[in-house]
Amino acid sequence: MLLLRRLSSLCLISALAVACGDDPSGLAGPGPPASLIVVGGDGQLGLPGTILSTPLVARVVDRFGVPVEGAEVSWEVSAGGCALSQAELATDAAGEVSATLTLGSVIGSNTVIATHGELTPIEFNALALATVQSDAANDTFSTGGAAGGAPPDVLAIGTAWDGDSLIIALAFGDSVSPASSGGPNAVAGLVEFDIDLDEMTGKESELDTHRPGPGSTGMGVDVLVDLFDDESGDYLIFDWRPNIIGITTPAVRGKLISFGVPTALVGSGALRAGAIVGTLSGPTDIVPNDGSVLIEAAGG
Repeated sequence: MLLLRRLSSLCLISALAVACGDDPSGLAGPGPPASLIVVGGDGQLGLPGTILSTPLVARVVDRFGVPVEGAEVSWEVSAGGCALSQAELATDAAGEVSATLTLGSVIGSNTVIATHGELTPIEFNALALATVQSDAANDTFSTGGAAGGAPPDVLAIGTAWDGDSLIIALAFGDSVSPASSGGPNAVAGLVEFDIDLDEMTGKESELDTHRPGPGSTGMGVDVLVDLFDDESGDYLIFDWRPNIIGITTPAVRGKLISFGVPTALVGSGALRAGAIVGTLSGPTDIVPNDGSVLIEAAGG
């Protein structure tokens, strides 16, 4: 009898938990919304005024991670003059809503905020740039990322002239952090520039030195940016000797890293560029995989 009473008590407690939406299995239906999550579409690069290829996708879940259907999500453009179209308002059976984003007509950041009630809002970031070159996903060639994690996977490089600077952006497959953070998603490396389009001047490209396959950037590197930020959070800019010739402050937003290189250091004519991610003793990805990015002259 004592055993039966205990079993009855456990059944009652379990029934009350299910009735209150605390069923971790989700068999009795999800509980109240507890989190708003970015599922896809964050960290894209595109040309000004174009529609991003991947929709923005958000998911609403209860405290056990069970998707919540029918939750209303609000979308808001907070920067960049971008525009949302076909923005879904209520979550589907997977707890998801999506929106299509058209980038603003000018160079720069585009940001969209998604909200649901009192839950912590989520942010989607994209950059509108004049030149965008994609890189294959899952093509890292080392297994040793920072702190033993998976190495950052570069998905695209973008460039644009913006006033007195050349803007450089790298898009990654996952959210990243500055190299000095020491985390598993920390990004170090180099971005190289051939500013006279002469591969016989400057120094040999590190991309060519560490490239896992055949091919060449065709660059003689004249200027480079070290992606290992110093204690102030800045990147150092070197000439080919190498001497420090300047600094730049990166913006790290989700899956994007961007920074400006003053035209006083690289000029405003046509040039070539490429990037290598990871340390020189253990590089993990290069972009582009074959050759280099040709950047047209400013205003050209």
